[in-house]
This record gives sequence, C-alpha cells and structure tokens, in this order.
Amino acid sequence: MKHLFLFFSILFTSTLPSMAYDFEVNGIYYNKDVWEDGTNHAVVIHSATYEGDVVIPDSVVYQGLKMCVDNIDDAAFQYCERLKSVFLPKTIHYIGQGAFKGCPLLSSIVIDPENEWYETRDESNAVVRKKDLRLMAGCRNTKIPDSVYKIAVRALSECSNLTSVTIPSSVVAIFEEAFYKSTELEDVKILEGTMSIGPNAFCECTALRSVTLPNSIRDLGECVFYACHSLESVTSYMEAPVRISKNFFYEISNDAVLHIPAGTRDAYIAAGWDQYFASMEEFDPTSIAAPRSNDSSDNRSLSPASWHTLSGHRLSSPPTRKGVYIRDGRKVVVK
Repeated sequence: MKHLFLFFSILFTSTLPSMAYDFEVNGIYYNKDVWEDGTNHAVVIHSATYEGDVVIPDSVVYQGLKMCVDNIDDAAFQYCERLKSVFLPKTIHYIGQGAFKGCPLLSSIVIDPENEWYETRDESNAVVRKKDLRLMAGCRNTKIPDSVYKIAVRALSECSNLTSVTIPSSVVAIFEEAFYKSTELEDVKILEGTMSIGPNAFCECTALRSVTLPNSIRDLGECVFYACHSLESVTSYMEAPVRISKNFFYEISNDAVLHIPAGTRDAYIAAGWDQYFASMEEFDPTSIAAPRSNDSSDNRSLSPASWHTLSGHRLSSPPTRKGVYIRDGRKVVVK
C-alpha cells in the first residue's frame, strides 16, 4: 500500500512545474542559459507568485552578468490565479506551451511592437507567432485575428472566463487540446475555411451549448467534444461528413440535436454521427449563410470576400471560371 501511495505521489508531483530556479530579479524567476557562442541568456520560468501587472524586461543583470531575456518557458505563468496582465519585450523569441494556462484574472497580454517573432495584433490579446501566423496563447479577452492561420496545441486550454469563440475563415487547423477544459466557453462558431480539428480540442468544455462546423472540414481527431455535458445543438454544414471516432461527442446532452444539410442524413448515419444525438434536423444550406461573428468590432464586413471551392480549397482571388463556389460560407453560382 505504501508503494502504491508513493507511486501516485510521484505521478502527481511530476505534472507540476518545477520550482527550481537559478536566480530571481524584481520578482521574476529565471534560469540561466549559455549558448554555444558563449553568450548568457535568461529564461523566464514558472512561479506561483506572479500576480497583478507583470512586465518582463528585455535584459537582467545577475552576478555582474548582463543577460538577454529571450525565452518564456513552458507553463511559465500557469495557474497564477492573481495575474492580471503581462507585457513581453521585443527580445522574446520563444514562448512555451501552456504559458498562460489557468489564469482566471488574466485579461491583457501585450507584446512590444518591435518584437520580430511574436505580435499581439489589433489589441486582440492573442499571442501570434509571425513566421507561421500561429496563435500560441491567449486569455479571457482574446479575439482571434483574421490573419491567424493555425491555433496551436493548448493555446487557449483552461482559459477561464472565455465564453464565446469565433474561428475566422483564415484558420485552416485547430490543434490538439487548443481549448481543452475552458469550462466557461458556451458558444463556438467555426467559419468556412477550417479543414482540421485536432484530438481533444474542445474536450471537457462543460458549459459549451452550441457548435457550428463548416463544410470545409476534412479531418477530425478523437474526443474533440468529449464530456461537453451541456452541448445541445450542433450545426454542421458538411455535405460529405467526416467519419468520427466513437468518443467524438461522448457524454454530451441527452437531448442534443444535430442540424445537417438537406439530403445528407444517410451520409451522417454512415459516418457515425447519429449515435450521439436525440434527433437530426435537415436545413437548406443554400438559403442560410454560414455563421459570422456578431462582434461588429472585428470589422469583418470590411474584409475581402473569402472564396472556396466545394472541396474546401481556398482561392486567392474571386473565381473566373463558371461553377458553384463558397463565398463567405454561402453557396453561389458563377455564370
């Protein structure tokens, strides 16, 4: 019995960020990192003591050595319950996974505009890596910019007080556990353009009530909406539904309704969707526009139209050939 207790104690403590550190300056904890060229660099590491408004400097001096602060470690601010805002300097070139996970009061993340590697565009509170336009982290006030191409692993996992999310048409992929256990998230709209959703992306979002999926979806991971107990309405625009895993919608509401395009019922049954829903209701997708953000502040109406082929391929400009296309989530015929 003692051996069993010891095993679980080790297992639990191994999941927590290490409290070991090399030095501390003005309440920020660092590890020293010596590069191959002999230069000294400082890595911001986790501490449960971070609170209020935290400003990370671009350099620190320790034992007479001036070090560039250029790295935010994995889980650096994780579960800092009194953290309200974070400013990151222009020198930061790496931000680890889950850096801001589980911070219920965090409402502002700002990156120096001169940073070459990351940005927080248009006061979005979304940390975006410039080289691949990947959203790496966010907080309760995050608005996903139209420029984002991918949403990273655990980018918004355990994001307290995040209640509604619209995934813009620029996003092609949502990676594993991107919104995992964001327990106050109630509504998710994924606009036409997204092609894949990774495993556990919205797993255990227990307040989630409604989800909209676009026709552009081509790949769905396992357990994407697992244990979303409040999920009662799913609207899918997929005309050729992707086969889902047996736990994809496991433990959603017993009264959940699946809304699907007219004439696709058999296809959804064949793909395994029907087993999770109390009923399936058909609608005409040509007469109902795909969902758009309700937030007028995102200026979506001022953005150029988003054009796709029926197979989900995004066009760089309006089509010139005759045929049927998707324009901003709605089917149109080009004559």
